[in-house]
Amino acid sequence: MPPVCGLDAHTKLSYISNFIVHVSYRGFRRDDELLPGGVIEAQSMLRDWERNLPEVLKIPENPEPRHLLDRARCSLHMAYHQVSPVWLAKSRRSVANPR
Repeated sequence: MPPVCGLDAHTKLSYISNFIVHVSYRGFRRDDELLPGGVIEAQSMLRDWERNLPEVLKIPENPEPRHLLDRARCSLHMAYHQVSPVWLAKSRRSVANPR
């Protein structure tokens, strides 16, 4: 049975992803501009999520094959790396080009 911490990490990442969608499309906006408070909070949430990830769920810098064959672990990291760059690019554009 997979560790409970994996389910917890997926749940927290889903919460952060939902927050990012809310910040991007509903709240923390003025016209077509993201407000810096929402950007900073979302970036902080992503950083904290990665920093607090339990060791059993982290993929080491030089992974062994057993790390890459763990489907749940790889799925978690792919989801994180899908959310992170898209959000950072959108937030940087918004903050760099205020109207």
